[in-house]
Amino acid sequence: MQELRAASFDEFVAWYLARERRKNPQRTVPESAPERRDMMYNDHRGKLRGWFEEGRWGVVLFEKPDELESLIFHEADWVRKEGFLVGTGEDYRLLGRVVSNAIQAGFPWNSSDLRHLTYCTAIGRGHFRLEGSSRLVVCTPNPEEKQRNPSGTYYLHDGTARALAYMVLVKQEAIPFEPVEAFLAAK
Repeated sequence: MQELRAASFDEFVAWYLARERRKNPQRTVPESAPERRDMMYNDHRGKLRGWFEEGRWGVVLFEKPDELESLIFHEADWVRKEGFLVGTGEDYRLLGRVVSNAIQAGFPWNSSDLRHLTYCTAIGRGHFRLEGSSRLVVCTPNPEEKQRNPSGTYYLHDGTARALAYMVLVKQEAIPFEPVEAFLAAK
């Protein structure tokens, strides 16, 4: 992993709200950093960890597939229902393992979420890269995440669907691996 530059919580908030605005152009994004923070805390609290504001932020580049494969994936009902997250043993949430499970489950064709197919198609055609406005967000894992996934390096905080689609295509050799950009929040 290469550190590209320093960043800040406020830069992350502005980036996230701008991304949400692209999805819904009717949304407005406040001009000032304090107003953007308020909006983030009020409307997107699930995208924050309690320590983010005091954390050390940077923009990094994952230069090898195994660096991405060691990210700890989000544990959610949809991931289990789709068959991407199997079991509860050690390292069961690492992205590399989730990718293997997704391929076995027929991802993206058998997915109930259309955005998976949309991401795979866009990434496969070279219309979408995991950088800039589409970068990932990773952070220091909490103690439970790390205990259950000791080989995990960071928690994949935002961009799970993008990362999953990208790594499935890489694993299936549909596209070559290219470095992936991410915000990194360290506790």
